[in-house]
Amino acid sequence: PRGASVRFGPMLARLLAKDPARRPAGAKEVADVLELGERSDFWRRMSEQAPRLAARARLEALRRPTPTVFVGRTAERAILDRALESARRAGPHAIEVVGPPGTGRRRLCDARIGHWLVTQDRLEFLGATADTSIGATPEAPLPALLIDWLCPGERQGRALPRTRLEVRCAEELGSVFDESERRRLVTALAEDGDTDPRAEDLTDLFSRALLGSAASRGTTVVRIDRSEHLGRVARDVIRRTLSGLEGHPLLWVLVGDRPFTEQPFEGETLRVEGLDHDDFVAFGSLLFEDPSLTRSRLEPLLKDAWRSFSGQPRALIESLEDLVTDGFLQGNLGSLHSLDSEVRRLDP
Repeated sequence: PRGASVRFGPMLARLLAKDPARRPAGAKEVADVLELGERSDFWRRMSEQAPRLAARARLEALRRPTPTVFVGRTAERAILDRALESARRAGPHAIEVVGPPGTGRRRLCDARIGHWLVTQDRLEFLGATADTSIGATPEAPLPALLIDWLCPGERQGRALPRTRLEVRCAEELGSVFDESERRRLVTALAEDGDTDPRAEDLTDLFSRALLGSAASRGTTVVRIDRSEHLGRVARDVIRRTLSGLEGHPLLWVLVGDRPFTEQPFEGETLRVEGLDHDDFVAFGSLLFEDPSLTRSRLEPLLKDAWRSFSGQPRALIESLEDLVTDGFLQGNLGSLHSLDSEVRRLDP
């Protein structure tokens, strides 16, 4: 049938999968895809899974690669959960997650948002890092964030055709913008835009687009790392969305070294400090593969390090990596072993 090759692509990938569990259950499932296309059970499942898969990919792009296990943060996790519930119940909400580098504030957000994506229904996630380069535009990184939402996985470092953005804006935001407004939004997003929209126009367009996502796709979580570097327009967009009405479940998670000192938001601030004593010792123990070493030899070192490092997990990791480099410890994080008997303390 016409268009069958396009519809059959994802099914072909399943037919060639190495894992037998991912292959089609039988010939009928393959035949249904060819005959029914988007009306087949296979395509219905694909459509339902696509937003969640795109959201997980965005979170993975923000994650810092680390082999360590997430430990503790019971109180902080509860605060983030309450912020999400507030956005769902009462409308747009913002929480700033701030703390000194090395305390694990980004790792906390990785873990909690990852948990939400697994356990929460109808949750959209968008994420980006504020642009710290010289000459960054005052609206960054919101254009890239919105393009990724409209066309997930399609950009891959290149400009999208303007016509593609126009189609997706009409599909996702047809009830939010009229045709003239959609054209202005596409101009603001397209890298080949021939006009420079005013800041107030950008604030209005981006705010309404994000609120439109929250209204149509369910709860939308927008995380921005290094948020203290956000420009004026991006901050104005956050302020504007926070005046949104109930029925627009939008949560801003703003992660940075420090809270905003200008234009305070109507939100809350979660200050992340070092791990408490028991969690720090548990975290450090899980970096080693030998439990007997953990109990007898390592635990006194970790208890002392908790005071020296103020409970900061990154300081502990860097200290252990230095020992590996100097030959006093063997292995990798999560499987460290053979701690030299000469090591009496862990130094920053």
